[in-house]
Amino acid sequence: MGSTTDGIMTKAKSILLEAVELDKRNQHDLSVQKYIEGLGYLFEYMNSIPDERKSEKSQIRTKIDSYMSRAESLKSRHTIEIKFLEQIEIKEDAKGFTYEKIFAKCLVDNEKKKLTSITVEDPFIIRAHQISNFVIFCELLVSRCKNLSSISLITSPQTQRDSLQELTLSLKEYGITLKCEYREFHDRTIRFNNGWIVKMGRGLDIWKYNGRYTIGSHTRELRPTKLKQGYIRKVVHNSSDEVPMNSNTSALEKSKKTEHYRQLISYRESLLQEAERIVLEKFPQKVVEFNELLKTKKFIPIEQHGKAKLLNNDDGPEAKRSKNDIVNEKIATGTPVYGFKNGTVPCNAKLAEMIEIVKPLLREAVEDVNKIKIWITLLIPRIEDGNNFGVSIQEECLNEVRNVESEAASFLDQMSRYFISRARILSKIAKYPFLDDYRRSILDLDEKQYLNIRLVMLEMRNHFTSLHDMLTKNYEKVKKPRNSNHENMY
Repeated sequence: MGSTTDGIMTKAKSILLEAVELDKRNQHDLSVQKYIEGLGYLFEYMNSIPDERKSEKSQIRTKIDSYMSRAESLKSRHTIEIKFLEQIEIKEDAKGFTYEKIFAKCLVDNEKKKLTSITVEDPFIIRAHQISNFVIFCELLVSRCKNLSSISLITSPQTQRDSLQELTLSLKEYGITLKCEYREFHDRTIRFNNGWIVKMGRGLDIWKYNGRYTIGSHTRELRPTKLKQGYIRKVVHNSSDEVPMNSNTSALEKSKKTEHYRQLISYRESLLQEAERIVLEKFPQKVVEFNELLKTKKFIPIEQHGKAKLLNNDDGPEAKRSKNDIVNEKIATGTPVYGFKNGTVPCNAKLAEMIEIVKPLLREAVEDVNKIKIWITLLIPRIEDGNNFGVSIQEECLNEVRNVESEAASFLDQMSRYFISRARILSKIAKYPFLDDYRRSILDLDEKQYLNIRLVMLEMRNHFTSLHDMLTKNYEKVKKPRNSNHENMY
């Protein structure tokens, strides 16, 4: 772990020093790009520092603020702009993913800049299957990129250089030069000179190997992928080297001018205000309300029951009928219906009253927690490299909110299932009136339901308490997970 974090810090230092040198030479566009790249590593290093080393963490944060201020200052004076376009998520054991699907948009020439060179930074093109993956990637470039003249590979010194030399000779036949550079590093990136930058988790090594003679061994589209990963695609452009925006972008800008979009923004703002009110005001109010209810007579611990007693709604067994009566009786078909002769059997009035009190509270809780869920979701910023500590806090809070919402919904369902279960037992009593066990089971079911209702009240009170505690402790990070300067740089 130590060597990895040291490597990250070394990488950050070298990139930021390069940014400072470019800044001194008035190459501000390139300088801003280097500042951003170096700050990403610096954020990653800071997040890896344990909480015990507070002074070191504070020093790194001071440096980040300093570099960020300088980069922001340069950015405000120049036209450079970095836009996030897309993230492709690849889940474990997914099929149908090929390099063509992942890199299709990156291989297209645009009007102002043709794709002529590509730089692959991947320290793990070492083993035979990893080199084979790189060959497949090169085959895609040969078939799709007609103006490509140069591929630069930066990888580990431990790679099989003979294999790469063979590939170099093969690419020459297609007019493409492969330049290999060997050094120690850890980040994986592919840069296209038409503006695209692809940040990769596992690099080109995305497929599992299940055997030489299995389906997918030669056709990568049929081969399952490795652990969950994401391919983040970005495009960089400025005044001197512009990449045209995707057609979807102009459509997005048009959609923002519609009445529906304005109504959506209005709804979103009102939702954010309502969610904050729920967290800061309503949750404490609900905790007090549930506590008061638990102290009322209806919710005090249940007394122990004696012998089971039920209304005698039956006059005993029917008199034996004569054979002639049975023969002369008209035969009726269909399902036999059983019932008490003296009328219906009432439900447990006390439990019914308790349920009528609790159900509206649960329905309201589900709605409130759902609003908190969408509130946190809307506050999560776009996906970026580095500085994701605040986002991880948001995700933790979101998981807790989802758990509470799920439990509250299951409590509601439990209330309905109680009446169904009780009705089934009563129908058995009507059918078999002399079995005392069925009568006893009614009392046991009612007692169990009473305890369940109390438990639901206690759990919901505790959930409101824990949610209020978690969200107020992390209130600033939930509302603003990233530093504003860092947010504006992307």
